Amino acid sequence: MKTPEEIEKDFDLFMQNIGYTRVSEDVGESPNFKNADYVNKHEKSIVELKVLDKEFFDKGGTIPSLNTVILQPENINEDGTGQYTFKISDKDYKETLEAVLKNANRQLRETTQYYWENDDEVDGFVIVVQAGLSSLDPMIIAMMTKNAMDHKFSSINGAVVCTPYFSTINPVTGNRNEVCISVTDEKSNIISQRRKSKCMELADSWLKYYEKGNFE
Repeated sequence: MKTPEEIEKDFDLFMQNIGYTRVSEDVGESPNFKNADYVNKHEKSIVELKVLDKEFFDKGGTIPSLNTVILQPENINEDGTGQYTFKISDKDYKETLEAVLKNANRQLRETTQYYWENDDEVDGFVIVVQAGLSSLDPMIIAMMTKNAMDHKFSSINGAVVCTPYFSTINPVTGNRNEVCISVTDEKSNIISQRRKSKCMELADSWLKYYEKGNFE
């Protein structure tokens, strides 16, 4: 598995490819605020990259808040019947993800203030990279991220959840899960619709870059 530093270098190339620059090029490596990773000054968009590389559900598990069960097969027949395992607890994982998003929220907020103080037209996005978590459907990460984004972290306007280095497999059907999912809030105002469109565009750009074999 690649290190977080190696993963960040891969994403530096991708973000540069779609018109973003490193915030550190403007503020240096040790600014007096918590800075996000990337900025597109023309689009007024800021992106923070977060890498999830710890496996939480290698033996299966549940996320009660989403009514979700992560099945981990042991002895399974061709028709999907057999023995599965899971543990009944999502507390540690939920707290870990929310701690990551809380940090991203602060980084996006303070970087927005640096570039465009008191400007409500700035969009803040998080790219959540599943570098581990091979047992977990990215849709579950996206749902948990959206729930936290809607209720706790107002500076995160959207998120892209992706699995650039492996494909997750549904243990029941054997089908491959999605490799990239975007989520935003569902408010019906013009700003939210614009942010939804921009977040989907970010996800589409990543997919095109990924399909060219740029993440190996």
